[in-house]
Amino acid sequence: MWQWLLIAPLVAASAAYAAWVLMPAPTRLRFTGWLSRRASGGPAPLARLAARLARTALPAGSCDSCPASRITPPAGRRPRDS
Repeated sequence: MWQWLLIAPLVAASAAYAAWVLMPAPTRLRFTGWLSRRASGGPAPLARLAARLARTALPAGSCDSCPASRITPPAGRRPRDS
């Protein structure tokens, strides 16, 4: 029976991590904004959690974070066919 006390939190934490990673960045940012508003004036651990999640909410390592994704071809030029 004591195994459930160990397994249940591990499964819940794993599910929360998977949901966070697979969630789109705008949704993560909205959630962290909501959490930080709720945490203001509340318990310190909740405020620290909100701050940590806000730092990790932005996309990292995806196409949106690459500077090359913002490069546009000059006007009037078509891309070359390879």
